[in-house]
Parts: sequence; C-alpha cells; structure tokens
Amino acid sequence: MLAVVAVLGPARPAAADPARPGNVRSAVTSVDPPGPLRAHIVGGDAFLQLTVEPGHEAVVLDYTGGDYLRFAPDGEVLENRSSPAWILNRTRYATDDPGEIDPGAAAAWHRVASGGEYAWHDHRVHWMSPTTAPDTAWSVTLRVDGRPASITGRYGPVDAPPAWPWWLAVAGTAAVAALA
Repeated sequence: MLAVVAVLGPARPAAADPARPGNVRSAVTSVDPPGPLRAHIVGGDAFLQLTVEPGHEAVVLDYTGGDYLRFAPDGEVLENRSSPAWILNRTRYATDDPGEIDPGAAAAWHRVASGGEYAWHDHRVHWMSPTTAPDTAWSVTLRVDGRPASITGRYGPVDAPPAWPWWLAVAGTAAVAALA
C-alpha cells in the first residue's frame, strides 16, 4: 500500500482533473509551421498535446504572452512556474487563483517531461463553462526556433448519442426474459 501512495502521491496537478466524457469536442486544424511540430487534442477537449522534433526549440506562450512551456532541442520539456498559466491550468475552469504570481518575474523553469512531448490543460482549446459550447475557433501562440508560430483549432458541441440502441437492448432483454 505504501508503494502505491509513493507512486501516486506526487502526481501532477493535471492528474486531479482528468478528461471526462462531455458534450464538447476540440480538434487541431493547423500547425504553423508544420515541420518540427505535431499537435492534437487528448480527452475530447481536455488536453493539448505537443510533440517537437529533436533539434528544435519551441516556447508556448501563456495567456498574457509570457513564456509558459519550453521544449528544448534535446527533448527536455520545462514549465515556467512564474507564469500565471501554471496555476490556472491545474483545473478545467481555472478556479485556482494565481495570487502572488508576477507574470513579469524571471522565469522559474521546472522539468515536467522528456522526449519532446507533453500534454497540458490549456484553456484556449476548450469551452470554459458547463453549458453547451458554441462552435468556436481557438489559437495557441508559440515561438519555434525563435520565430512566431501557432496551433489553431475549433471546438463545439457534440450531438448526444441516439437512444434507440438502448431501447432495442431493453426490448431484447425483455423478450428473452419472457421466453425464459
């Protein structure tokens, strides 16, 4: 039991707010420049996952234009804990208060991944309300090898699944029970 607590205890904040079934889906529609970057949505609309090819540097900008994530040329991924996004991205609806974090402070980089790939909860790529989402375009800005870059996409409502398969299953079960 102690081993389980030791492994699960230090889980990142994102682990406390996992992807759940929902009525909104998000998708990446373009990555500019496409060469060294690959991006997609994980968990319907919960996380943006970015992969940066070795030898390239990518810096994801936060909601105020400051540096938030750094993908180093050697594949190391660093998170700036001086960025308000570090606090805001812990929960789906940004309910944690960034409080004393000064977005103008020097970067406080902490290693969060290796291999040039990382998924994070980014509020630009999902609807920030439990109500039905409108069809909406989104954009995440970054720098790749010192040049401006972007990841763009769309999110919107997903139709509820049809009810007829459930009713068919109920009718079939009732028929089998009646015959028995």
